[in-house]
Amino acid sequence: MQRQARAPKTQPFGAEAFEAGDVTVLRWLGMAGFLINSRGTTLMVDPLLVGFDMPVMIEFPIAAGDVPRLDAVLVTHSDNDHYSVPTCRDLARVTGEYHATQYVASLMQQEGFPAYGHDIDEQFAIGPVRVDVTPAERIARRQRPHLQARGLLRVLDRHPRRHHLGSGRFTAHSRPSFAHADP
Repeated sequence: MQRQARAPKTQPFGAEAFEAGDVTVLRWLGMAGFLINSRGTTLMVDPLLVGFDMPVMIEFPIAAGDVPRLDAVLVTHSDNDHYSVPTCRDLARVTGEYHATQYVASLMQQEGFPAYGHDIDEQFAIGPVRVDVTPAERIARRQRPHLQARGLLRVLDRHPRRHHLGSGRFTAHSRPSFAHADP
């Protein structure tokens, strides 16, 4: 009997997920997407909340129209499960910054998004959050050697305090970091 792998049940959230707190909270959006709230600085990485070209097997935890604000949207690469043009359009009303590698930013600019392109090994900041543009092959070679990738974005919170990852009550006391390694 064949079985299809299924994601865990979606844990919906609302406007409270975007409020400032004293920890960094990472919430899964589904697919490759995450919401990062670092003490009130809010980022979505690879958000796909609407408009995918095939059925998905999860419920999204929040509708794009229910997102109250974002400091930035970060996109790792141009595949449509990472760079969702319909989702980015819907989020344009609540964010003024889109960040990606140079190539993806050029695609975003063609769509009219205020996109900033970054080079490999470049660092930039969104409020107190530092983002490193890292060659994905450094990670992909170790984890999945068959994958070739150009780059990824690594988000590092500048605050050395505790982190709360999702709603599972896991806290990390080590160096605060998030690395997106799905090329």
